[in-house]
Amino acid sequence: YYQKEGKKLVAYWKYKWFSPLKDNLKFTEMYNEARKQAKIKGNKPYNPDRSAHKFEPVIHKSPITKEEILRKPIVELVKFLIEFEGIDSRHAIFEEKPDKEGLAGELQAAVEENPKKFIDEIDLFNRQGLYRYVSSILLEFRSVLNEGKLLPLGKIFDFSQAYIKQPWFLNEAVKKEGEDSGKGKYIWVIDTIVGLIEDGCRNDKRAFDVKYFPKVKQIFDVILPLLKVEKKIDIQRDVVTYALNTTLGKVIEAYLIFSLRVARATKNKKDNWDNNKYERFFEKGIEAYIWFGRYLPNIRYLNQKYADEKIKLFSEPAMDNYNWQMFMEGYLAGSYMQNSIYSLMRQNYIRAIKNKGLEERADGRLIQHITIGYLREHELLKKRNDNGKDSLFWKMLDGAGTQDKRNRWLEVADFFWSISGRSIKKETKDDDEKPLKERKEKILKFWEWTVNKQNYVKTKLGSDYTSFLGKMAELTLFLDRIDKKTEKWLMLSAPHINKHHNSMFFMEYLTKFEDDKSVKRIGKIFLKVLEGTTPTFKQEDIQLIVKRLYDLGKKDLDVKKDADDICNTYGRRGIHFLKDLFYEHQQNVK
Repeated sequence: YYQKEGKKLVAYWKYKWFSPLKDNLKFTEMYNEARKQAKIKGNKPYNPDRSAHKFEPVIHKSPITKEEILRKPIVELVKFLIEFEGIDSRHAIFEEKPDKEGLAGELQAAVEENPKKFIDEIDLFNRQGLYRYVSSILLEFRSVLNEGKLLPLGKIFDFSQAYIKQPWFLNEAVKKEGEDSGKGKYIWVIDTIVGLIEDGCRNDKRAFDVKYFPKVKQIFDVILPLLKVEKKIDIQRDVVTYALNTTLGKVIEAYLIFSLRVARATKNKKDNWDNNKYERFFEKGIEAYIWFGRYLPNIRYLNQKYADEKIKLFSEPAMDNYNWQMFMEGYLAGSYMQNSIYSLMRQNYIRAIKNKGLEERADGRLIQHITIGYLREHELLKKRNDNGKDSLFWKMLDGAGTQDKRNRWLEVADFFWSISGRSIKKETKDDDEKPLKERKEKILKFWEWTVNKQNYVKTKLGSDYTSFLGKMAELTLFLDRIDKKTEKWLMLSAPHINKHHNSMFFMEYLTKFEDDKSVKRIGKIFLKVLEGTTPTFKQEDIQLIVKRLYDLGKKDLDVKKDADDICNTYGRRGIHFLKDLFYEHQQNVK
């Protein structure tokens, strides 16, 4: 609508939305630019209309208090829980009458105060009709353990196994959870049981004793046949988030964490871990593929031969594309790329480069993996690597000539920038120097290549080429000085630095160059910047750059002229924070 009405109205729309954010450094320049284009009079920002809606918290009432629950013998309490009908929860909110939700909440509070009372006679809760209350009791046991308190886990594990083995368990779970169960895909009690196991395995110092390992393995064996899953789903969010929330996903992740705990504690990684353990999950649902990818380095630790065979199997064309996609998106969600796995995953990377179905964030991670491969010498900036194999880095860039893939070039530049730390200020004396030493040469080599191959890059990027140039300007952070060669790079990018609203970073990076040769060239570069935008933040950085130009201009009139031109340009555009500097350096001019 606004675009049809014209640029001024578009600018006014932006001005309204940026106004509440104008003091945030990421938005200041955009706000100023929109305000200028919309020709807003006065200095007051747009004040949006505000409205508020008050929602009362939902409160469920219990028929008895926590204190009354604690006074009752467990036998009487169980009888009371079974017999209490209560009002339907939907009506209880409005009629303010006791319901089962309120009773479950009060029961949980009682367990928190005296968990021993409930553990001592926990077997009495192994009755039909108590699902909601058993869920609350186990959930509170988990909370108590996470507070660092000791509980007899043997009794809890025994009860958990016995309870879920009951023939009525699954039907009761689905009935009591209603639509929340997803027809058995989400089972609260099982979620809590495997959560207890997982919590007891993550930290070796607080982990449960090795004597419970056989019990836990039996619990997983009992749980697996109960799970109702879907082989293929329409995922509206990233796959890891999906797997984190289904009961099957929670069971598999808990099992992996438990297996790692067993391996650490027993110093024994059995060769049959694959056949009798993880392989059965693939038959259940896609969560197995997601977690296999996500935990691939850990699975290789448990059984390298099995993991490597699976990686090879996934790369084969016969592998179902949907299952492969789930595996690949899970793998790309990992936080670290190991060199040994990179080589093994090569065919899967090739498949992913061509794939059009990967979720956007996963495609971004794919770009990062292959770019890391370039930085670590796995890939070269040419069609083939020295070993004769195709360079994946080249393949990724060369194949990004279509509209849906062009963003990969920008992602590469953005990733290079991200590993720099993005700032010229170091946080500590021992701040990471590796990017400035090992990676810097590779990054600058890429930048030089994009300048020398302008026609090729333009062909691939089309209308996105100037946006790419704006991204490349951020790599100024890696330069030690500006010489004749790098001046050419910067002159090419300078007019486009505001394409991504990062001009403030570029101006900050220009302040790092203090030698006369670099400063002299900065004048021309700054004037190129002014062809595309008028940076106003940070003013102190801009003033420092202009001051250095004037200082050098005392012995080089060409440099002084550049400084004057910069100041005059700001003045003509109604921005006057350089005025004092300008007049200060005119007094000696004849």
